[in-house]
Amino acid sequence: MPGIKPNSDGLLRQVESGLAQAGVMPGEGLVVAVSGGVDSVVLLDVLHRLSGNLGLWLHVAHLDHQLRPDSAADAIFVQTLAVSLGWAATIESVNVTIFAKEHGMSTEQAGRACRRDMWNRVASRVGCRWIAVGHHADDQAETVLLRLLRGAGATGLGAMRPAVDGIVRPMLAARRSSVAAYAEQRGLEVREDPTNRDVRIPRNRIRHELLPHLAQRHNPAIVEGLVRTARLLQADDDYLEGASQSAAQVLLKQRRGACIRLDTAALRGYHIAIQRRVLRQYIQELAQDSTGASQQVTFASVEGVVEYLAAEGAGLHQVLADIWVQNTGTDLVMRRGPASVVHAEIVIPGRTPVPAQSMALEATVVSPVAFTELKPALGKYRVAFDERAAHGRLQLRSPRPGDRLRPLGMGGHHKKLSDCFIDARWPRILRQDALVLVRSISGADEEVLWVVGLIRSEAFPVASDTDCILYLEIVDTNSPEPGVMAPQLTD
Repeated sequence: MPGIKPNSDGLLRQVESGLAQAGVMPGEGLVVAVSGGVDSVVLLDVLHRLSGNLGLWLHVAHLDHQLRPDSAADAIFVQTLAVSLGWAATIESVNVTIFAKEHGMSTEQAGRACRRDMWNRVASRVGCRWIAVGHHADDQAETVLLRLLRGAGATGLGAMRPAVDGIVRPMLAARRSSVAAYAEQRGLEVREDPTNRDVRIPRNRIRHELLPHLAQRHNPAIVEGLVRTARLLQADDDYLEGASQSAAQVLLKQRRGACIRLDTAALRGYHIAIQRRVLRQYIQELAQDSTGASQQVTFASVEGVVEYLAAEGAGLHQVLADIWVQNTGTDLVMRRGPASVVHAEIVIPGRTPVPAQSMALEATVVSPVAFTELKPALGKYRVAFDERAAHGRLQLRSPRPGDRLRPLGMGGHHKKLSDCFIDARWPRILRQDALVLVRSISGADEEVLWVVGLIRSEAFPVASDTDCILYLEIVDTNSPEPGVMAPQLTD
């Protein structure tokens, strides 16, 4: 490019290469995050100059965090800059301080969350697959050190990716000095954020104190070394993530509602690095509720489960505020929060859904002749009663304190449901998920006929004088195949 100094020309090539490696295609749009500082202004200028040859179109996005009295002036500056270059811009404002207090976050975390939310909304609205941000190599080095000081594994120390989750960082290979030189050569006007020099902020202490000290006293190429470390760890992290994803599928025995069941023996057989990643994956899955909000899954919470598993603990172990695990000996059962309370009238004949557990109860009335073929399949999840059981009110519900039933073989004696659970070694973590079939008639107490997956009552047996038979079966509503049985987590 004629008339461009080598440094400027080099930055253009680095950005073009970064876009190509990320997979940005000709004709695509980029939402460019512009704060008004030198990094983002340079990024916008470079992308603007490349847009013609690469067939790109840009949309500028700026979020006023309201953290400084003059922040509104930054927004006006970015709006004016976008107009001068001929690109549309979206300017929004949010009080990050209030947002942080409302969501229990630090100001830095809240700012990041608000920016990502705004960028994603803008990208969706204007039809962009990519959001371009102005991070460079020095930012990467700072991130590695910041996470190292806080304590992190390969994922954290891998720091920022050149392209991930729709975020592209085409200047990540460039040094801060190159970015500043480009701005000077191009005569770009930028906004200086005074908080960038506030050494009370950890990142600023690393930038202005620790990195210069390390470069002067230990390694003049410290930035390049840290960037290289991040790149190596990203590759290691990718490999381990692939291995852990494969292991996670092998180890998963069942996922139903708010419960996940893993193979305990197989999990213990994996390397500790894979164990940690698999456990983190499933804890994170449980930690995210239906609204998308998520509890923070820390190293300590994952390590607590690792230690519990290694110690062959059998009792309940609390992972997070409302996430618990229990090792049954064969399974590691993980669940979030209390079970959804089930209380449904049985449809006869027909299907009674239990959405919270992704299952349903199929009820059919059959003749003794037809029952001959069904009888061999009877068990914990398929039962039969004399059809007279349906002459009362049948309901499927969650267990309640004081529930009792008359098990087969006990001569009509009652037994507490809690004792049935204990005798069957039904894990405590799953007792709240049990389903109980009860019958009642006007003015009488409920009678427990069946605890799904555990035991049935001796009431209403199929006998030689039975005219019609009530056949009940638990089916999996997640299965595309009709009639596929849906065992509880204890099966």
